[in-house]
Amino acid sequence: MRREGAIAALGFLLVVVAWGFNYPFLRLGTEFALPAFLFFLRALAGLLFVIPLLRGLGWQVALPRRQVVRALAIGAIGYGAFFLFWGYAAAGVPPGEASVFIYLFPIWVLLLSVPLLGQRPLPLQLAGVFLGFGGVVLVAGVGTRALGGSPGDLLLLTAAGACWAIGTVLSKRAFGRFEMVTANAWQLAAGTAVLGGVGFATEPWGSIQWTGDLLVVVAWSGILGTGAAYLIWYYLLAHNSAGPLSAFTFLVVVVAWVGSITLFQESIDPVQVAGVALILIALYLVGRGGTREPARPPEGLRPGPEYGQSRPGETRIHDRSLSECSGEERIIA
Repeated sequence: MRREGAIAALGFLLVVVAWGFNYPFLRLGTEFALPAFLFFLRALAGLLFVIPLLRGLGWQVALPRRQVVRALAIGAIGYGAFFLFWGYAAAGVPPGEASVFIYLFPIWVLLLSVPLLGQRPLPLQLAGVFLGFGGVVLVAGVGTRALGGSPGDLLLLTAAGACWAIGTVLSKRAFGRFEMVTANAWQLAAGTAVLGGVGFATEPWGSIQWTGDLLVVVAWSGILGTGAAYLIWYYLLAHNSAGPLSAFTFLVVVVAWVGSITLFQESIDPVQVAGVALILIALYLVGRGGTREPARPPEGLRPGPEYGQSRPGETRIHDRSLSECSGEERIIA
């Protein structure tokens, strides 16, 4: 189990790095392509990476038609609307600042998990999530310097994070543990279709400047930042509670900040360093906090108790340290 936890932690580290550098790379990409087409290329590259990878790995979990329809509907929101809103705001907001408004995401997940998943966060976890968001705000310099984005752009980024949270929580509710990875591929296909449809309807294909820089942006944000990262994310989501797992993504903002400094020469100040410290403390609290959720098997495949499902009348308490992201659970009667 320790080996599985270490592999999961390494996988999550890849997700954090890939997602963090998405922000400066995609900001750079707005110089070469309009929003819908830029994010369409990102999603398409991710999809073309994921499909052969799953085939190569021998992943053969097929979804019933009803589950495919659910995956497509969720993907239109969790990928399509999320990427589209982010794309429309990306050019007008500094990468670090953009990441803050999108990373209201863990708070949205925490709030949605109560009615949709029946997951009741414990006090320590709640404190950690809100402390972590406070750290994220400090890292981005919100409140200590003038915001770089317009109110409309910041609203779009907030809506983008909410769409991502809706997709995450609905995926956790709709799909069984063994369906999650396959469902992610269908969701990405739906998001790619939405982005392509909007792009071809509203933007001229000839506006894309096919430069080496654009190809680097698409390769990073598509192959690593979408295909590989979301594959790992949904695998981890299948084995962990949505709220605590999402809280660990606050680390993405730190990486985005580092990327902004590297590529856009953004400055560093003591307040931002204090924000990083708050995020690290918050992650410790979230890891110690856990969640309490009712013993209700997810829809779709419903394996027996030997696969980690609770028996009727039991309550599961999820322990959430990053090293335990392999889905271990304690069962109490």
